[in-house]
Amino acid sequence: MNNLFEIPIKSLSLDHLDLKTIRDYCLSKTDDNLHHSNEGGWHSNYFDLTSTELKPLCQDIIDISKSFCDELDVKQVTHIQNMWCILNKYSHYNREHIHPNSFFSGVFYPGEEYPDDCGALSFVHPANKEMGYDWDDTQINFNKYNSLVMNIKPQRGMLLIFPSYISHFVHINRNKDIDRLVISFNLK
Repeated sequence: MNNLFEIPIKSLSLDHLDLKTIRDYCLSKTDDNLHHSNEGGWHSNYFDLTSTELKPLCQDIIDISKSFCDELDVKQVTHIQNMWCILNKYSHYNREHIHPNSFFSGVFYPGEEYPDDCGALSFVHPANKEMGYDWDDTQINFNKYNSLVMNIKPQRGMLLIFPSYISHFVHINRNKDIDRLVISFNLK
């Protein structure tokens, strides 16, 4: 079997970073609450990318993104456009969305833990609507060829980088005890 098109996603663990410092920085930014794709939860303003607490994370993101561009044989990204965090408490989630006017987008998980029920990140197949007509009830076993949505369970220290055009959403946090903290960003 050959593939016509593929959607690349880079996944790495950055547990070498000082996650507590990064997490504390995020939690210190709870003054304002913006509303974008979040239903409930808290969405920060854009971060100051020159802050000492974020410099190691930002440098890793740039380095990994440049390497990712080399793997994809595309022009390199040059900078992080913006970065923010979202804290989803019990029953909160994020609606389906994309990140326009960017090349890559990504997420980083600096939280203490991410139980199975705290809200998976779901990527939507670009042909979701078309596939839904004829493919939605034909799957014997779900795989990368026949799934309308692919779920990724957050993990402490996980970094994901993906094309900004891929639609995605976050499932409801069904855990009453654990808040789901994520840093999101865009690159160009």
